[in-house]
Amino acid sequence: MKAESGSGRAHWRWVWLVWLSTWAWLGCQASQPATADDLDTPLPKSEQAPASGAGANDPEARAGKSFLWRASSATAQVFLLGSIHVARQDLYPLAPPIEQAYRDSSRLVLELHLTPEVEAETVKKSLTLGLYPEGDSVDKHLSPTAWKRYSSYLESSGKPVAAFARMKPWLASMGLLMDTLGQDGFVPALGIDRYFQEKAEKDAKPIESLETVDEQLGTLANLDDKIQELMLLEFLDTKDEVAPQMEQAFFAWSAGDVDSLEKLLLSSVTEPEYELVAPEIVRGKKPSYGSKGS
Repeated sequence: MKAESGSGRAHWRWVWLVWLSTWAWLGCQASQPATADDLDTPLPKSEQAPASGAGANDPEARAGKSFLWRASSATAQVFLLGSIHVARQDLYPLAPPIEQAYRDSSRLVLELHLTPEVEAETVKKSLTLGLYPEGDSVDKHLSPTAWKRYSSYLESSGKPVAAFARMKPWLASMGLLMDTLGQDGFVPALGIDRYFQEKAEKDAKPIESLETVDEQLGTLANLDDKIQELMLLEFLDTKDEVAPQMEQAFFAWSAGDVDSLEKLLLSSVTEPEYELVAPEIVRGKKPSYGSKGS
């Protein structure tokens, strides 16, 4: 199965918005830091009942692997689940090994534990960082061509241009992407993070965070005007491909197809325009994850 559709450009901001938990650390069974003496990647999902989503009836998907990893040492065992922030109902039920990993885990470690207080903080800081100050506006930060395309899209979509006038392109493009995904049933309330967070809260299982709201928003808020314009133009260029790409991503995730999913999600991150920010957004997150997960 091909990982690209249409122009073949995946939304690099998906790395932040949709997929990059990158991992929900499902459990650690010891008080000491775990050294990964053994790493099974990914674990089989042979017990999984076929889901109803994209690719669920494909033999490869049924017989494939789940996106669940296990790292173990003499003192501890940790399950790592590649997460999906925005999903549809047909992602569920999850593979039985994933549910079993949760049950076998003593704690849940998420990218960010979204308590009501954290959600309120996220909204507040997103607006603080994502809006230009009074007297400034987005048209002053975009090229004339980009502004014409952007304002025309807003008008044709029935969105008041004035409501987006002070919104920085990184926040606007992500909001527009969420709106587009929502029209096809992809919502945060059905994401993997939210699913396991609600289970852990119900089970009174300890929950920890790998990052803070400031860490989540910091890189995006510091993007220069050129990169933000690229983000916005990328959305305008590929908005009609969002749903098909998500379908492909769901298929790859359900089949444990690491290569296809990596190709789909990271293809545009490797483009020259993003050379300076890609390491910080993607690869720069991983070392801190290792230290916080111990």
